[in-house]
Amino acid sequence: MRLTQPPASEPSLSSTIARVLAGSWRADLGSGLVRSGAPLAVADLERAARALLASGAGGLAWWRVHDTPALADSAAGQRFAEAFRLQRLGAAVHESELLKVLPALEDAAIDYVLIKGWEAARLYPERGMRPYGDIDICVLRADRPRARAALAHIPEGAQVDLTHDIEVADDEEFRRLASSARLVSLGKVEVRVPSPEDHLRVMALHLLKHGAWRPLWLCDVAAAVEGRGASFDWARCLGSDPREADQVLATVALAHVVLGADVRGTPAQERASRMPHWFPRALWRAWCSPWPIAHGPEPVALPSVRHPLAVLRRLGSRWPDPITASIQMGMPFDDRPRLGAQLRYQVRRTGRYLRTQSER
Repeated sequence: MRLTQPPASEPSLSSTIARVLAGSWRADLGSGLVRSGAPLAVADLERAARALLASGAGGLAWWRVHDTPALADSAAGQRFAEAFRLQRLGAAVHESELLKVLPALEDAAIDYVLIKGWEAARLYPERGMRPYGDIDICVLRADRPRARAALAHIPEGAQVDLTHDIEVADDEEFRRLASSARLVSLGKVEVRVPSPEDHLRVMALHLLKHGAWRPLWLCDVAAAVEGRGASFDWARCLGSDPREADQVLATVALAHVVLGADVRGTPAQERASRMPHWFPRALWRAWCSPWPIAHGPEPVALPSVRHPLAVLRRLGSRWPDPITASIQMGMPFDDRPRLGAQLRYQVRRTGRYLRTQSER
């Protein structure tokens, strides 16, 4: 199978990123690796290096090229190697922070589930392939103040995110997540993580929530779907909400279409044949600018309303992408145009921003 390529009108950066990362999550890069077009060249690495490194995918890029001397020894290859080494060190620091954060929650008798970062990294064959950011923890909404108080005494440096309202919509969903959580060991600490089914759903929804701008997130989805066990329960993964289930399936199918993830024998195999045309196109565009500053959640620092043209320019610079707008406005992932959802979401978040400013 050949990987889907972006339209000819789109910049080549996104397709190069996809070619570099195709199959990069696999322990055996030669085992069924889907390649698109000509083999990778040093020029491909140079073209994509800045974007891959800025988006946190440098370690994955190194794994992809490390066994090809001509690529690994190139200037870009060595930059990926350095990212891999730094991410290995970062993993050790992150785990030391977890060893402080999680016991603090246990001591406060707070029920929690650790999602994304550390658990996602365990899907990969080597430490250093996936970087960590915040420590992402789900708790009951009523427990958030107690959790913050318990973590206030943690030494500075550990950044904990307790808010995940798209991935875990409410307390009922948290209880469902916690009921099937597993315990895995980190040193002498037992860490509560979601079941494989729940974690794939959480990672897919997280990717959609943020407009899929980090290529790393699609690799997470690919690694999770290929690493699932024989007992993986797709009904549990997809849940009872048909719209959310279709969003998750569409994301898994996207990992197949763009990165060559193996979805044979899964519900995503059929979903890939019904991929809405705007979905991969939105991803290609997001990957052309995989830097956090380009994907801020709000239209920040609006000029005075006495300067309407300046306001319009600023709003245009933060025009919501089709993926985020669809998630935020609850629109199905079908072939209908996204403009209406984007407009409604822009109006809603601009109104929220203006209300916040007026309260200051």
